[in-house]
Amino acid sequence: MPLKFISILTISFLVFQNTHANDSTKYFRSYYTNNVIKSEGWLVNGEKNEWWKEYYKNGQLKSIGQYSYGLKTGWWKELFSNGTIHFEGAFKEGEKNGYWKFNFANGNIMAEGYFLKDVKQGYWIYYDSNGSKIAEGTYTSGTMDDYWKFYEKGIIKREGMYEMGKKTGYWHFYNPDKLLNYD
Repeated sequence: MPLKFISILTISFLVFQNTHANDSTKYFRSYYTNNVIKSEGWLVNGEKNEWWKEYYKNGQLKSIGQYSYGLKTGWWKELFSNGTIHFEGAFKEGEKNGYWKFNFANGNIMAEGYFLKDVKQGYWIYYDSNGSKIAEGTYTSGTMDDYWKFYEKGIIKREGMYEMGKKTGYWHFYNPDKLLNYD
């Protein structure tokens, strides 16, 4: 019984070693001229693979995420030089895909919504740098479509329909407390 276990273990070890002996996998680092790390991560056959990090010249983390054979994949995060999150979201085969959030340097949300194959798709909300909502609506294939609302200092100012990027139908315009008119 112990002999069988040792034989299986030996064969497994040899297969594992041979698999990686043919593989050109290495951990890679690039540096700025001031010897601060610029980027680091795994290369497989010369392509970025697995986790990668990029840094600013001062050594502060700039971005972190995964690659799959040279293409961004999975959740990515990029930071401003002050350390606050600039944006974060999912990639699939090198394209933005899924939920994304973009921030101002002060940390407040700038915009959030969905991408499908690098194109805005579905519901999006936009904010000003103070955190007040300025717009919300739907995109279809990267074009404003369906119902949209626009705000000033968080208060609704106008709302109406878009069809393939163009205003359509009646639009409502508001002063702070009441409906002003239709367009």
